[in-house]
Amino acid sequence: MSNYSSEDINIIVDSAPQGILGTFVPGQTISGKVIYTPRGQVDINHVVIICKGICYTKITESNGNTSSTYREKIILFRDLDTIFRGPHTIPAGTYEWPFRFELPVRADYSRKPRRKDEQYQLGDQDLPPTFKLASSNPEADVTYKLKVKVNPGNFIHTTKRTKELPVWCLSRIPLKPPVALDSFSEGNGRFKSNSLRPTQHTFKEKMRHAFTSDATLKTPEINISVRFKMPRCVSATQYMPIELACKYTISGQNDPECPELVLDGCTFSLKTHTNVRAKGTGCDHHRSEKETVVSYSIRGSQTLLPLDGSFVPIWEPIRLADMTSHVHGLVPTFKTWTIAMCYKMV
Repeated sequence: MSNYSSEDINIIVDSAPQGILGTFVPGQTISGKVIYTPRGQVDINHVVIICKGICYTKITESNGNTSSTYREKIILFRDLDTIFRGPHTIPAGTYEWPFRFELPVRADYSRKPRRKDEQYQLGDQDLPPTFKLASSNPEADVTYKLKVKVNPGNFIHTTKRTKELPVWCLSRIPLKPPVALDSFSEGNGRFKSNSLRPTQHTFKEKMRHAFTSDATLKTPEINISVRFKMPRCVSATQYMPIELACKYTISGQNDPECPELVLDGCTFSLKTHTNVRAKGTGCDHHRSEKETVVSYSIRGSQTLLPLDGSFVPIWEPIRLADMTSHVHGLVPTFKTWTIAMCYKMV
């Protein structure tokens, strides 16, 4: 049995994340130690630890019975430190080596100008946040990781262990309070029901209703227009006020004069819209994907809603971070050379 195993390597990060949701931030120092516990005698030529960031995209296109795959890998940065030098033969036991890296603040990559460059960001830019598109086609990842390699001088026995680091950039501009949309999303509803009649039709009236256009026999309806007011821009940890307005319009003489409307509840979905590209021979290949990252239901307060179109709060202001247990999925909107991601709420 080989004494070389990745299970014998442990990467301990001592630095506390400085981000508000437990993420590391560009410019932060990442320090800790590598613990190596071989179960038997091993030969070691050297041990290295690498800190790197990668932006990776992959697109597969099918045409009939054939398919082509296009990949693009951009190294955002790569720092290497040799924490043990040999060659040495060491017995079974526990060995510790400290490490220390500083995450860069920005990254630069020279990419040949291509079509649809305006959808992305080129040249020198802030480090993008950790991101993973939950899709098999396209694939889009921004990852930051520590990788340890124990090299005995034999390529076959090189032992590796990695640890991913969640990294989000910090805005240099202080966050402003959530700003409401300039125009409000709207939805119209017409609800017809015979139960809205004060008395039910006789058989003769039912026949007249079916074969004539007598307005006095028209089925009563409730005709409302609904408007929502929500923030245009908000962070994952800002409290987000959401308001609702209903306006009732009488469209027929049989419509109820003043119906009572209550809010039973509503569901919000936050979706990412991601554009992805990868290099091909002579041109880029593009694909887009939508993904729901938050689906959250709010129970209504069962209070009466005004019918004049005035806005009322749906519920106490709530944070996006409180709507999901996967807070690291609430990645800030970003653009890189090959990935562009934004959000839409419905």
